[in-house]
Amino acid sequence: MSTQTHESVPTIWLDERDVPFFRLTAQLFSPAYAAGAGVLLASYDIDDEPAGAALPASEEETNHDATMTARPS
Repeated sequence: MSTQTHESVPTIWLDERDVPFFRLTAQLFSPAYAAGAGVLLASYDIDDEPAGAALPASEEETNHDATMTARPS
């Protein structure tokens, strides 16, 4: 017996398959439910940088911040 260990996710859009599927799901689920499911599924995506992660400051930004926060003595 052979067991598949991972899902096979289509990467190419095919109108014959995909349009009827999304028309059907649009009738079955409310827009709020579909939006929530989309957010949940997107949370499983592997990104290069996590969403909302701050980019490292450039040297110019670092120098600007140092001069703006320094108080005269």
